[in-house]
Amino acid sequence: MAQVRKNLETMKLEKAVEEAIDNCIENNVLKDFFLEQKAEVMAMSIYEYNEEYVKKSLYEEGLEEGEKVGVLKTLAKSVEAAMRNFHISLKEACEGLGTTVEEYEKAKNIIS
Repeated sequence: MAQVRKNLETMKLEKAVEEAIDNCIENNVLKDFFLEQKAEVMAMSIYEYNEEYVKKSLYEEGLEEGEKVGVLKTLAKSVEAAMRNFHISLKEACEGLGTTVEEYEKAKNIIS
């Protein structure tokens, strides 16, 4: 897989896998196995690499979404704390925190 990743710097995935396998064959690294199972190894490597990429992408998307929700929760809680602690209206709390009533309501709807 390390050779595949290196090859990906200059070629597409299928070619990168094929070159890595050919390199192993030329250097007698599992030569017999690769000669007999080259097509299967290529298919498995491509699938595994894509699965790894998909998992990483989903993780990063989830992390980003979690950060957005966290910001919205903080906004809503801050506005509510300002209203409660200072006995002020929603509008006054939003103005004091540099936001709008619309942004607060949008945050509340998203996190509810």
